[in-house]
Amino acid sequence: MSRLDECPTLFGILDAGYVNACYLCDELSNRYICQSCESLCVTRKRHFLQQDLIATGLYPQLLTTDFDTLLVLDWYQYPWTVLIPLFKFHKQAQIGKILGTWFVLYRLYPAYGTVTEPYLPEAIIPIPLHAKRERQRGYNQAHIIAQTIGELSRIPVVTDAVVRTQYTKAQSELDREHRLDNVAQAFSVSLTKLCTYSHIVLVDDVLTTGSTLNTVCNAIYKEYPHMRISVWCMTIAVDDAVVEAFYEKRSGNPN
Repeated sequence: MSRLDECPTLFGILDAGYVNACYLCDELSNRYICQSCESLCVTRKRHFLQQDLIATGLYPQLLTTDFDTLLVLDWYQYPWTVLIPLFKFHKQAQIGKILGTWFVLYRLYPAYGTVTEPYLPEAIIPIPLHAKRERQRGYNQAHIIAQTIGELSRIPVVTDAVVRTQYTKAQSELDREHRLDNVAQAFSVSLTKLCTYSHIVLVDDVLTTGSTLNTVCNAIYKEYPHMRISVWCMTIAVDDAVVEAFYEKRSGNPN
C-alpha cells in the first residue's frame, strides 16, 4: 500500500500550534508554504506537465537524451527560482522534503494512478554531489528529494551505486556550451550495486541542458547496457516556444 494519504502530514506542516511565515507570501500559516501558494506552485500547468516531456517534442534540451522518460513538477520559474536556491545554498532542507512530497502527490500519483504499479522504477538514484561540495552545502539536495519520494512510494533509494569522482565547477556557473565538458568523466558506477535492477530512475532538482543527466546515464550504460533509465526532475528550464505552446493549449483547456 502507498502512503499517499499521509503526505500532507509527513512534510510541509510544522509542529502543532507553531505558526510560521509562508516562504513565498509571508502570510502566517502552520505550513512552510501555505495552501494558497501550494496551489500556485503545483496546479497551474497540471495537464501540460502530467506526461512524459520527452514525448512532447517541445523541449530543445530533450531532443537528444540518453534517458527514456522524464517527469517534472514544474518549469524553472517563480516560485522555484526562489525556493530551489534557498534549498541548495541556504540550508533549507525542508524545502526538499516538500518538493519530494509534492512530486509524489501531483506527478507520480496522477501519472501512474498508483505508486505501486509494477512498471514503476525498481530503484531511485539521486544525482550525486562530489564529497567536497556536499560538505560545503551540508547535504546533497537530490538525496533529500529522492529519500522523500522513496519513503512515500516505497521504492528503494540507492545512494552508493553512482559516485561523483571529480570535483567540478557548479553547473549553474556555466553556459550551455561548457556544461557537458565540465561533467565528462565525472562519475563512476558500481559494478554490483545495480545488477538486480532492470529499470531505475535518476532524481535531480533542476534540468537545464540535460548534460549532467546524460553523462550519468552513459556512465551507467557502460556497466549495465540494457538498463532502462527514467528521470524525475523537480523543474526544467524552458524557452519561449514551450511557453507559447502552453498558452495555446490552455486557450482551449482552462486547466
